[in-house]
Amino acid sequence: MSDPHVHVGRDVVHGDAAARNLVASTFGLVGELPSTLTTGCGSTVPYVMTSPRPETVTCLPCRDYTRAQRLRFATARHRNLADRFGGLT
Repeated sequence: MSDPHVHVGRDVVHGDAAARNLVASTFGLVGELPSTLTTGCGSTVPYVMTSPRPETVTCLPCRDYTRAQRLRFATARHRNLADRFGGLT
């Protein structure tokens, strides 16, 4: 293996694995896992070399990408919540 680092998938915030697990537990259907993923640093690596958990990601550009994506998601979520409560006055 040429790249020993653990990466993060480009869609880390959307949680495709969580949606797949929900469908599997609800309906008993299991979808195919992708064999490779495009990562936050732009590489294409085997699925087994990725992790959604920040503490296990060893690729520094992927860590930076994940941090930026999570902050962007949190900001949008809080903005949406503020907008919803702002309309109650």
